[in-house]
Amino acid sequence: MDFSIYEDGIRQQADEFLPTQSPFNLLLLLDTSGSTGSYLKMMRRAAIEFTRKIGENDRVAVATFNSKVRLVQSLTGDRREAERALKRIKSGGGTAFYDALMVSIDRYLKPVQGRGAIVVFTDGIDNQLEGRPESGSRSGFDELLDRNKKADVLVYSIFLDTDGPSADAAGTPGPCGFPRLCSVYRQAKEQLALMADQTGGRMYSPRKIDELSGAYSEIADDLRVQYQLGYNSTNRACDGKWRSIQVELEGHPDAVIRTRRGYYARREATQ
Repeated sequence: MDFSIYEDGIRQQADEFLPTQSPFNLLLLLDTSGSTGSYLKMMRRAAIEFTRKIGENDRVAVATFNSKVRLVQSLTGDRREAERALKRIKSGGGTAFYDALMVSIDRYLKPVQGRGAIVVFTDGIDNQLEGRPESGSRSGFDELLDRNKKADVLVYSIFLDTDGPSADAAGTPGPCGFPRLCSVYRQAKEQLALMADQTGGRMYSPRKIDELSGAYSEIADDLRVQYQLGYNSTNRACDGKWRSIQVELEGHPDAVIRTRRGYYARREATQ
């Protein structure tokens, strides 16, 4: 295939194009805060089914978060262990989403060798967004986005829409009779989409458990076979600055290509 690579708008020469089918490490990160309580059963069932979609050599871990993040199952190849951990989770508490994702990247996946991915089930409402910093994250969204740029971890978000008039299975009305809260929910959804796009992942917005089947298959396919496209940058500066990347498939202008949006250049070593 004839790919074109652009770094900061300047075309680069592709030197390598290889399929990558090595096993990956998957973290299922579940929002168990009070705002998603009505989705707990759906999240649990969805996560259990998802563990059955991935390859036999892949490993899965489970973490939950409200005002704190907790690893309830470390990386394992035993699907029954993961399922038992998922069945034990309960809901309640505030939401510190930004901190939870940063901890998941830094502590649970970054130290592990091999490909890594996070599938997060959440409405994205960090209490920091709602003006309640005491039960929200200590880090901000910009800091999290910067961390995402530096980490080699794919992020897939399953957006739990808790704001509409049929926001949950019981039909409990959401908060969008209140303009300020509507704005918060829109901002949270935009942030989830941005994080997924930045890492080369995707965001899904299912309303029912049945709608997740297609998402499972797509994510599993994404993770099962990826492609490594390599080039030597024409920008030789070791300045530590952000380099944006754009990839196009020539002759297929409508093709959708998901890739990381860039990288930070190395810095010149100081004496």
